[in-house]
Amino acid sequence: MILKRITRTAAVLAATVGLGVGLAAPASASAASPTAALATTWWDGAEFQAQVDNRPGNGSESWLWLADYRHRDGLGAIAHVKYYGDNTSYGWGPPEDGTSEVGLSRDVSQFPVCEFGNQTYHNCSSWISLSR
Repeated sequence: MILKRITRTAAVLAATVGLGVGLAAPASASAASPTAALATTWWDGAEFQAQVDNRPGNGSESWLWLADYRHRDGLGAIAHVKYYGDNTSYGWGPPEDGTSEVGLSRDVSQFPVCEFGNQTYHNCSSWISLSR
């Protein structure tokens, strides 16, 4: 999958697909949910993105990409992924000053992206639901 930075307008539209605010309890993913999605949040001129794909075609069950578009500010992007099956969740990140990616061993049911600094989640996007 080739990733490219999308315009802020498209990112806002992708982020509004999710339900809830911040790290509040998310709703269940439905069959109508996409299998891949992008979440974006901003803080003080910094942009943070997370993209999850449950059908990456690279041998992984799912795939996560994180980006921090403002560098050397001590902040980073973090995604809080919730897995299908046992409903466990885990925070991935943060890459500071750039991007990172990881293949995940299970499909992701939901995720937001947050600005992360001082060991704390801040300014999270809405939760985005994914299908398997």
